Amino acid sequence: MDRQSEFLFGIINVFIKHYNQTNHTNCNMFANIQTEETNEIMEELAEHANQYKTYPQECRKIYSPTEINFDDFEQLFGLMINDNIICVCEIMMPLLQYITEEIDWVNVKWQIIPIKVE
Repeated sequence: MDRQSEFLFGIINVFIKHYNQTNHTNCNMFANIQTEETNEIMEELAEHANQYKTYPQECRKIYSPTEINFDDFEQLFGLMINDNIICVCEIMMPLLQYITEEIDWVNVKWQIIPIKVE
């Protein structure tokens, strides 16, 4: 498998883990799919991908929680590792990328939490 495919599958796997943690479930990307339909997990991933594609570049910036004023943002997601918020971003996709590339996400206790949601 090439690097780009590995990266894409990593993002999808990290998102599925996030989705299952958030929704207290244990489903996969294809759970309850009938012919030519989607499910909630696919729709939520598509929503986050669309934000990444359509929001301005500055919305993709990942910040340390100490370097920003939370009141300056309408929407923020935080990445928690071992119960500490280590970084925040206006949209979720950069955090999924960060988890995929920078941490041992299978063995580290992590969670993406909504800090402020539109």
